[in-house]
Amino acid sequence: PPPPNPPPSPPILSGWYRETSEGHWATANIEDVVRLSRYVAWAVGLQGTMLRTRNADDLGGLVWDLPRDSIPDQNKVDFHAITFVDEGRGWVVGSNGTVLFTSDAGAVWTQQMMDRSKAWYDVAAVETQATYANGEVVILVVLAGSGGYISSSTNLGTTWIQRRAVLDHTLNLLGISFVDELYGWLVGEKGEILRTTDGGSSWQTQGEGVSDQNLNSVVFTDRVHGWAVGDGGTIVLTNDGGARWGKVPACGYAAGVQLNDIKMSTELVAGWVAAENGAICRSDLNGSIWTDQNLPGSRPIKSLELSDAAFPLAVGHSGLVVRFLGGGRGP
Repeated sequence: PPPPNPPPSPPILSGWYRETSEGHWATANIEDVVRLSRYVAWAVGLQGTMLRTRNADDLGGLVWDLPRDSIPDQNKVDFHAITFVDEGRGWVVGSNGTVLFTSDAGAVWTQQMMDRSKAWYDVAAVETQATYANGEVVILVVLAGSGGYISSSTNLGTTWIQRRAVLDHTLNLLGISFVDELYGWLVGEKGEILRTTDGGSSWQTQGEGVSDQNLNSVVFTDRVHGWAVGDGGTIVLTNDGGARWGKVPACGYAAGVQLNDIKMSTELVAGWVAAENGAICRSDLNGSIWTDQNLPGSRPIKSLELSDAAFPLAVGHSGLVVRFLGGGRGP
């Protein structure tokens, strides 16, 4: 007799599987995702969306819960970004000047700053060489925001110093990347690229003329190698710390499309870009050539998470959560 028909497979292309959206997160517009460990990941988004999974490596599918306790005015705020400096301490930033902090892996979130005149679009946190009086390592936290503003703290957000990184008060800074306590980069609207070499006290313009498109995300793997992506399928890269930036074409499905996030894996010597039309691009050539890894459907992909190369995540609007299941190598 003929062999039985195999069971139906989940939607897949190039190893990316779309998780089934159920319950409270089925319609969530997710903006960012971060992994605390192999098992625990957090995601945040519009209208106060905050999700957590404790089975991020489960091949049977992710299960997300909604930790709403102790989050002030949650439904009135759009959360844009989340980061953790370790498994316990993390920040969420968003509209209405929102900055939330947790010191206990998200059991409780407290409001640190609420300057309603500003929006914060991204956040970076890095360990420094300094220590507090109790011997703990000092953490530098820097926010990228509206009106050309940044805000920084070296005392876990107890106090913040705000300054304008650019003079154009109409320009929003949308992405940030720090490689250590001194060197960091900002990107924003109108092709803005800025670098600091003193931990954010001062900023210098880079990449003038390389693009007039909004740049939405930036990543550096060290003080020399960096990439940024933005509207119109824009991908720019530098191999000299930003002294010179050059354009490279996006993959076919993402050509001319708004690109929302870029992540590079030093472990895999590869990178990925997420697009507004649901495309994912991959590069194995240090970001100089990009190839398609498209997904079923066309929901916007807003953020990628690659800290665990065996179980990368991508998230987006309308409850979109996708994973690559690639036998331990990553996508």
